[in-house]
Amino acid sequence: MRKTNLTIALSVFVLSFACFFLKNHYYLPSTAEIIVGSGNREEAFLFWDSGKGFSEYEKAPLFVTGRKIMRFGEPLLTRTEGVLTVSRIPLPQLPIRALKIEAADGLKLESLAMESANGRVDLPLQRARTGIDKGREMVVLDGIPASTVHLHPLLFTVHLLLALIFGYLAYELAGVRERFNQPDWRSTLAFIFFRDGHWLFWDLFTVSFCVFSLWLLGQWPGVTDQDALWNWQQSIYLDFHNYQPFIYSLFFLFARQVWDSPAFIALLQITAMSALGSYIFYFVMKYGRVRFICILPFYAAFLLSIPVGYFNVTILKDVPFAILMIFWAFLLYYAGYRKMIGKPVIFTLKGIVLLSPALVFCTLRHSATPHLIVIPLLFALSKGMPVKRAIQLAATSIAIVFVALHGVVNVLCVQEKVDYRYGALTAYGNPLIAMVTNKYFWSPNPKEDIAIFEKWMTLDYVKAMQDKSDVDFWWSDDDTGGLAFCNLPKKEKDDIFRLYLRRMPDNLPLILAERVQTFVTNLGFYGQQRHWNVFPSRGAYGDEPTDKRGSAYCPLYSPKSAWLNKIQNKLVDKSWDYRGIRGGRFIFWNMSVPLVLLIVAFLLNRWLPLSALFSLLILLDLFFLFAAMPSAQYRYMYFLHLAGFFIIPLAILEIASRTKR
Repeated sequence: MRKTNLTIALSVFVLSFACFFLKNHYYLPSTAEIIVGSGNREEAFLFWDSGKGFSEYEKAPLFVTGRKIMRFGEPLLTRTEGVLTVSRIPLPQLPIRALKIEAADGLKLESLAMESANGRVDLPLQRARTGIDKGREMVVLDGIPASTVHLHPLLFTVHLLLALIFGYLAYELAGVRERFNQPDWRSTLAFIFFRDGHWLFWDLFTVSFCVFSLWLLGQWPGVTDQDALWNWQQSIYLDFHNYQPFIYSLFFLFARQVWDSPAFIALLQITAMSALGSYIFYFVMKYGRVRFICILPFYAAFLLSIPVGYFNVTILKDVPFAILMIFWAFLLYYAGYRKMIGKPVIFTLKGIVLLSPALVFCTLRHSATPHLIVIPLLFALSKGMPVKRAIQLAATSIAIVFVALHGVVNVLCVQEKVDYRYGALTAYGNPLIAMVTNKYFWSPNPKEDIAIFEKWMTLDYVKAMQDKSDVDFWWSDDDTGGLAFCNLPKKEKDDIFRLYLRRMPDNLPLILAERVQTFVTNLGFYGQQRHWNVFPSRGAYGDEPTDKRGSAYCPLYSPKSAWLNKIQNKLVDKSWDYRGIRGGRFIFWNMSVPLVLLIVAFLLNRWLPLSALFSLLILLDLFFLFAAMPSAQYRYMYFLHLAGFFIIPLAILEIASRTKR
């Protein structure tokens, strides 16, 4: 039988790899270099056709005048050489079938070339056609140059790893009958779906999946913000940076090989959230002999929650991170409960190896890196896992992260894209602003410190901002007195960072006040930022998006149901507006209630040690977030909202089990 399982796994591996290899083309990252002699460069754009024709969402501005525009974490490269202007625009790693240059007021092309790792290809331009008349366009390339087609080692590795994953899953599924000790496959399927109360889990899962999928139909292909869109674009350009952890871009790269759509990410999140939530409720009912009617209010609240439905289809790293936090908190509870009833979980070495990637994925947030040690430590201290296995879990996870940071980073050239002064700004930017602009700011040389700070932005500019947690000034310049931090010279970035480190010890009360304000705001009372979907909408009369921004490859926002879209948008908008205690946000988006529940459960450690353990992990992550939270945005503390649905049912299970004992 083992030989048969291996044969099945090998067959799936070969077929999967062949499918990925043939489906996805191998194109090297390329750059278009355009040299212009004369013309109005402000309204000139480069369009590319990657298989669906030219469109408004696959284009980039040819030239940047006046100030830099950020794209993929770095500015477009434009320089002037005498009377000529040279622009270099990175193109997506897609089968570029044609390029088109469009100019509103006319343009004269001198040359156009494509560069890749295989060299430079000058595209033929007939001298008679180098001029582009006002309001006209010119197709300059029909078919991608052969020199940009190449077997890409990264894509080849991704396809190989995906095929190995599919092969391993096939091997495990082929051995299910023996593992469950069933005589045939019919009995195996009956055992999985119906026996031992399993039907209850599948009923809960099916209902959850269907309800959450309605949000996807109304928000197709999903909702995202600029940060996640950069991660998505990196997976296309294969040009990685670590401002947002590049592991999320790699996740997109793997997922896109299966289905190149954000909807696939949303479906994965819906499936994971439905499975995890349904299993927790099923676990409470099965082991605590708790009637469904007692769990129904919490399940219904979970099912009908506006934030849960909305975030399930939101493409942000904070969503899988929140799901992982609930998974690890529940696993701590589960291992402790099984030990309490005399049926301890046997953590094998194979299980530790499979759990390690889930722990590594907690580094989707830089601030969650301590969990690589904290979670195994909690397992060891609670005796839910043998100390030896806990050490193996921590060591394996840390080893994977070490290889990623010192191996994968160099292979992908991520290190060249990282500006750690800029990345650290997300943690110290707002505390620095609050400290320097406060009238109680203490410094032995206040004028000198203010002068250093005003190289970034003037005090008048900061004070004029209505919301000091607004982070737009990190990315773009403002003529009224703010300079994008990314556009500062290296020396000035270093000076600002050192200013924060020097003055922080003497101004801790000011920094703590800012941290507390941001934290309390994030609980959902007032002033909280809401991210907006950056996917451009489909127009009313065709495929032209209503958003005419010159961004890179960006999926169109095209809901499958206009009725669902209208209802869901109204629910989100109406519930978000803050109108006091009876307001929608206080009821639906308020995280102070789950915070109080978790604190109470933790304080009842003597009577509810397992519920306290579940709460402890969530509260520890809140502590890490308190120190590093860049601004008041609901997504940062979404995991706290999720934990509120499960803490009372888990406490009920623990009380019921102890009463029976």
